[in-house]
Amino acid sequence: MAIRIAECMGLHRDPTEHGFSSAECYARRLVWYQICYLDLKTSEVQGPRPYISSDGYTTQLPIDVSLAQSPNSSPVWNDEIFSSIRFECQEMQRECLDLCNRVDRKRISSMQRMAYLVMQRFISLLYVKMLHRYINSVTYRIPDRLRQIVLTKGTEALEAAEELESAEDLRQWAWYSGAYHQYHTAFLLLVEVFTYPMRREASRLWRCFDFIFAESLSNVPPLQKNHPTLQDIIAHRDIISRYLLTMVCERMQEYRKAKGLKDPVQFKDSMIVLTPQKEGDSSDPWMPLNFAHGELEPASHTKNPTGQD
Repeated sequence: MAIRIAECMGLHRDPTEHGFSSAECYARRLVWYQICYLDLKTSEVQGPRPYISSDGYTTQLPIDVSLAQSPNSSPVWNDEIFSSIRFECQEMQRECLDLCNRVDRKRISSMQRMAYLVMQRFISLLYVKMLHRYINSVTYRIPDRLRQIVLTKGTEALEAAEELESAEDLRQWAWYSGAYHQYHTAFLLLVEVFTYPMRREASRLWRCFDFIFAESLSNVPPLQKNHPTLQDIIAHRDIISRYLLTMVCERMQEYRKAKGLKDPVQFKDSMIVLTPQKEGDSSDPWMPLNFAHGELEPASHTKNPTGQD
């Protein structure tokens, strides 16, 4: 009802089309974008999609009148800037929803899908690049929420890179696909699921590992069971992890020998400093959270000789 009333008042059309004053334009834009915000929040609760479509209005984002009148002056923080940030973020959310709808209708081009995957990969890696140095720190235990960010974003980056290389409709750009893989991120997450095999992201990550390390894993025999149990899957993944980690260590030793690199004369002992625990938290501070619930999905390397899961 609020949307219909706003449309009858013409709030969905930019006020400059009707000659409103600067103050009136700003007020009308604020009201319209607040309605757009409520529309998105309502769709999150009730589903399945927002009522307002991105092509259903021409109203521009609200800009602080004082800043608009003084374009050369330095911006000063005020209450309106917070609303402007929120309005811009909600419009980005609406654009993402439109993109998903276009994908469902198959109206998105291969180039657009490739651009989306590349963007997703780069954005995910921003988090990993910032936090990767702390995830295996011997001095401080990284908080679980930050470890979860590395796991989630690292998995998304590897999946995007795999799709960029393997998708049929992106074959024409396959010559560049090799530059998308992040072997450092793959190695980092391999160590994580080797240490904690019950991670929720384990099955997704192992599908990526099967693709990234396919050439090296061709020498590893598959799991020879028709209906492997969870323990069988974890044991087989442990064998593969040790094989890959050993291979990396051996090649690193060869590299250090060829370069003439030497180990430090003395390693200093470091005391592990635990992050503060919340009051009443009885979880083991030495054991990170984020464990899978139920049984893990077998990855491709767990298939039996007949090719059936």
